[in-house]
Amino acid sequence: MRRVSSQLSRELEREPTDDELSQELGLSCGKVSQLRTDSLGIASLDAPVGATPSPNLAKSFAMKTLEHRLSFSVRRIGTMSFERVA
Repeated sequence: MRRVSSQLSRELEREPTDDELSQELGLSCGKVSQLRTDSLGIASLDAPVGATPSPNLAKSFAMKTLEHRLSFSVRRIGTMSFERVA
């Protein structure tokens, strides 16, 4: 399917639609759509992120979420006014 898709892309000078691929491959539109979805693969939350040793996807997401929340809290505190207690 990738070969036919690449060939059609060159001919059409754009990505082929599922209908165009189905006609070229002799498959139903639904089957072509399913094959496209299946070819995307599944990302594991345990998979390492990047080439260097790093946290997995789940830990990376958790850290980004925590960084965002901390950043928001710091900005919020920065806009608050405080009274001096004698």
